[in-house]
Amino acid sequence: MALHHENATLESPLVCHLLRSERGIIAGREELREFVRRVFEHQPPERRRFRSGLLTDGNRVTWEYPRVSPDGEQMDIVEVLEVCDGLISPSRLLGLEKRWHADPRRARRVGISSPPAS
Repeated sequence: MALHHENATLESPLVCHLLRSERGIIAGREELREFVRRVFEHQPPERRRFRSGLLTDGNRVTWEYPRVSPDGEQMDIVEVLEVCDGLISPSRLLGLEKRWHADPRRARRVGISSPPAS
């Protein structure tokens, strides 16, 4: 969390899913900490960490977790981080909508576990 700006934001369809949020955006280190905790509690088997290379313009860093990896298929995700004053400010996780957001029944088939209802 120390690498994130105090008021950093994160946009992702996973925010809606894991935090039961309509907006899909979290703000600040505390919300980010809670989101990351939930992400690691609900890891599907397809969520791996293989990536190959990154792109940057000095202020924005982008990389892909491609569907096909050396160990088989994984969730296809693109991650975008923006850096402000040396810290991660806004960040976005893209590509997850195709996996579960449009069809919650599909989420169960690919193994994305839902958090318990509050």
